Amino acid sequence: FTSPSTPSLANVADVSPKGWKNFGYTRSTTTFDQVRANIQSGKDVPLIPNLGSITGDGLYSIKPLTPLTLDDSFFDDKKVVLFIDGSAIISADFKPINGYVTIIAQSLTIDDGPTELRGIFAANSISFNNSTSPLKIVGNIASLNGSISSLSRRARTIDPERPSTFMVFSPSYFYQLLSLLSNSGYDWKQIQ
Repeated sequence: FTSPSTPSLANVADVSPKGWKNFGYTRSTTTFDQVRANIQSGKDVPLIPNLGSITGDGLYSIKPLTPLTLDDSFFDDKKVVLFIDGSAIISADFKPINGYVTIIAQSLTIDDGPTELRGIFAANSISFNNSTSPLKIVGNIASLNGSISSLSRRARTIDPERPSTFMVFSPSYFYQLLSLLSNSGYDWKQIQ
């Protein structure tokens, strides 16, 4: 029942004139090669044969013939951005001691073994293998083409009060690696 003094909802403007659809927005994707070219611009990036060749802070590139298994001990006490021109697998916890790491790969697989990952992880494709163990990611994880497979199918944990995947965005990884992840540009003129 509505009285004449009560406005009818039919006469009120739509809450969303676009019908809750996002018109005019185009999502752009970025590729591994574009990210690598942007970060490496003007910097010396050695191509290393294995993770044991990481000797200190810096940018490194590796081109594995088979999927590269990432071991966090190679990154202890280092600030590293690693470009993996191929596939990488994380099969155990990845928590470098006093280390800050960015992994940028063609493809990245998170096996069912890890319960915690620390760092920035980006790849053209990211897949999570099924596991009933909860996974905590501290830092950030991003798919360069916008898709992360199997995350929505990750099995629920045995404890219903804990999420299957828990993300903790930590800007400290970006701050600690800022000089490695960014480019400095300048424009100058000589005045006489």
